Amino acid sequence: MTDTPTSGPQLLRPLLWVLLTIGMIGNAAASLFGDALALHLGFGALTAVSGIALAAQYLRRH
Repeated sequence: MTDTPTSGPQLLRPLLWVLLTIGMIGNAAASLFGDALALHLGFGALTAVSGIALAAQYLRRH
């Protein structure tokens, strides 16, 4: 059986990149506009978790 483009690992990696980008842009925007600390922490956590997941996925493949 061949992998389809909608299978788990092939779909997870682009999703993680999108989440990482959203987290970085959101954190930068929160800094620029002086938003609440909770918003900074939320975007920072999103960035950290998605970055760690991408690194773990890379290390598992290599």
